[in-house]
Amino acid sequence: MNKKNEKGFTLVELVVVIALLTVMMGAILQLMGPIRQVYNTTLNTVNTKTAGETIIGYIEDKTRYATDMLVLKNYEGVPQISPIGTSETFKVGACSAPFTECIIVDNNHLRDEMFADFSNDTLTSRKNCRGTVYTLKDLGGKDYLDLTKAKAGSIGNNVYGPYSYHTNIFLEENKFKYDLLVDVESYAMEFQNNAYVEAADPEYTANRKFDLTNINIDKDDSYKVWDFLDFATEANYTKYPQATAPSALSAKLQSFYNTSNKYTYVFYGVKSTNDSVKFTYTFQYDTTDTSFPKAGEILAARPVNAGKYLDAVSVPTPVWPRAGYTGYYYRSGGVNYDKDGIAQIQATEDMVFTIYYNEDTSIVRHNVKFVNADNTDAYTGGRVEEGYHASDPGAPTSGYDPATQSYQWLTSSGGTLDNTEIWSDTVFYANIRNKYKVGFYSDATTLFEPEKYIDGGKKGEAGGPTVPNDVPTAPAGKVFDNWYVDGDPTKPIDNYEVTSDTKFIALYKVKPPSDITATSVITSSTWNCINYQIKLKNNTTSTIKRFKMQLPFKMTGKTPTNYNVNAWQLNNDKSLVGNKLTFTSTDSIYNYLTIGPNGTLDITLTIEFSGSDGIKPEGEQGYTMPASYKLENSDIDITTLIKD
Repeated sequence: MNKKNEKGFTLVELVVVIALLTVMMGAILQLMGPIRQVYNTTLNTVNTKTAGETIIGYIEDKTRYATDMLVLKNYEGVPQISPIGTSETFKVGACSAPFTECIIVDNNHLRDEMFADFSNDTLTSRKNCRGTVYTLKDLGGKDYLDLTKAKAGSIGNNVYGPYSYHTNIFLEENKFKYDLLVDVESYAMEFQNNAYVEAADPEYTANRKFDLTNINIDKDDSYKVWDFLDFATEANYTKYPQATAPSALSAKLQSFYNTSNKYTYVFYGVKSTNDSVKFTYTFQYDTTDTSFPKAGEILAARPVNAGKYLDAVSVPTPVWPRAGYTGYYYRSGGVNYDKDGIAQIQATEDMVFTIYYNEDTSIVRHNVKFVNADNTDAYTGGRVEEGYHASDPGAPTSGYDPATQSYQWLTSSGGTLDNTEIWSDTVFYANIRNKYKVGFYSDATTLFEPEKYIDGGKKGEAGGPTVPNDVPTAPAGKVFDNWYVDGDPTKPIDNYEVTSDTKFIALYKVKPPSDITATSVITSSTWNCINYQIKLKNNTTSTIKRFKMQLPFKMTGKTPTNYNVNAWQLNNDKSLVGNKLTFTSTDSIYNYLTIGPNGTLDITLTIEFSGSDGIKPEGEQGYTMPASYKLENSDIDITTLIKD
């Protein structure tokens, strides 16, 4: 008879226990799923609330102490801005208030897509999450919104989470103060039709209203809200024109200028005092007052603190008294002012005041008119006192090219401004003629320097031809002679009067034998320095007591920066013009640098160059002496100045 196993489970009992444990574990795991989902949902709700509150707090922190504000809601593309003078402020469209910073609410692009380090390979990008609030500052020097300066505050993707956010901003006026309303909604991303889209209803909504502290100081102060415009209901792209995409921005940032997207822009100033924002009042003489020598000149430009006034004492006084006139006044924007009137204008923008004079009606004056060559009006409204001459108003305003043409104002009978006294209404017509084209050629076909247009005349006269500073390189065995009209040796430039388009061609003559000849070799060099040994030979039986030596160097882009010879009598008188060095021996009777009959003189020339790409002797490893660095003996020009 078998004994009962009293030490453990039977196989059947063990199988039953394992089955029971499996059933219990399955039940526990089924309970864990909903618990995990509740945890994730709660965590995401906390994160979206944190993100919404952070966005609102960020906008509040930036704008609460604004000094000026402009809100453009649902604006298509990017508005045009322009700098205000030399200050760090800018104006928006026709609104000339001094703004310093800007908030851009972008509910269109993928989150942070404006940044250069944006990556599509993130969870929020793959889930198509949108909505970012950017700030831009230090825009005063640019005439466009520099999106490269965009910042997104302290909130990051770890706070945003895999949600899209819609931010809306409103302004509300309440008894002479303004409140800013910010509304933020977060949307979960759902996978539908192979793409992530926003859920129909927001996951979380946050909103807040806060007053703009600085703007609400005083309703009469220049700190104020300039405008709030919702372009979805009241578009005004004339007052706030759209900007074109600057070429300086990347293609990604240029896409923000696409008018298919709408943004909210909050422009504001952060200056704590009006003294840091200034406008300019410019006072200018009437440009049409052609009988007045100062016509069009600026008399003065006065800075005025924003929101303040220019006192009457600071308003400049124009030329006064002026013969034939009884008084003067200032005019701006179609309104006439005296000094006291200007002192009543609060500074909100740059202004230009034009100075006009009241004519003395007891003096007889006549109208003077200037007409372009195409019969269009150039200048009108000029009044000249009877018996006086009209002043030159300047060049014709159409049909005139100052580069290739000259002009003269003439009456129908050929009278000039200088010899025509005004005794009745007079019209001057623009007499325009083409200037003469003058070219200098080193041979019959090769232009030596760019062609020029001149009025005509002889060399040395006003309007006459000006010869080039340098001369062409002469063929071997010859030297430059002179410039000749069309190369005709009977027509040198010296006394030729240019009365038509003229071509001057260089002619050369046989190089005369020299009293002195020169030979040169390179003795040593470094990366930027060359030493030449020059031997001068006296080819005469007389003693040469004084001479001039010219050495041309042809290195393109290489200019000598320091040059010396071992003979101090030459270094006393040396010069550099272009790449041509000139040394002249001293004329002191005690310091002659002489060369005896049929004798020689050795001179060491040291030249340093800037911009050198490495100078080493020929044959040294890694370097080759460029041929143009060599000094050709035939190019060394030696002139005898004094000889026994």
